Amino acid sequence: MRIKEIIDARNLMSKQANEARLSWCKKYLSANARQNYTEKYISEKLSAELAEISETEHSANVKFNKELVAETESLLEAAKRKIVPAFERPDDYAMQIANALTMLKMLPLSEDNIELIFSPFKADYEQMRVFDHIVSTFDSHACEIEHRQPYDYEKTFAETRERAEKLAYYDELRGIAERLFLYPKTERDVIRAGADVYVKEYTDGYDEITGQARMLELAESEVL
Repeated sequence: MRIKEIIDARNLMSKQANEARLSWCKKYLSANARQNYTEKYISEKLSAELAEISETEHSANVKFNKELVAETESLLEAAKRKIVPAFERPDDYAMQIANALTMLKMLPLSEDNIELIFSPFKADYEQMRVFDHIVSTFDSHACEIEHRQPYDYEKTFAETRERAEKLAYYDELRGIAERLFLYPKTERDVIRAGADVYVKEYTDGYDEITGQARMLELAESEVL
């Protein structure tokens, strides 16, 4: 899947950036360089090279992030087309919805009554999600009054909930992608070069590592 390709390419880029830093360090901090250049010159040149590497790495991370977001958006839209059937609302649809809500207020809450009221709308995924939330709110209030456990209304909303659960994986994938590659890196000084320059090693932090792992887990799951 393209998600893994993007993550692998980005991680290779990060590795190469650290290798480039080390390469410049070896060049300017070698015994030969210290014999031929002043500490100030070495410090200035190394600072400039390391800054350029960091800027290039940041730009690459932004680019990879945009690619990843675009890929997850494409997957989400494709999933919606596959999971959620197209539905064309009739001209009197608002009236149908209003009538259904009026019936909801009039009839006692039960599996059969909820099925009777909302079964005509099952082809409309988005509206059924709204109805599911409304019924849940009504039922919660009834539970307090009647001192009973909530009904699940699976007969009416099972298919809607199943679709929502599948789409939730794609939503999570999209949410992870928004921040991946942009988290601050963990840094530590590895070499001191002159009075003001410290060569740093940059590694991915916890959020980046766990985000990548979760994204790859989702991408490789049977759900997607």
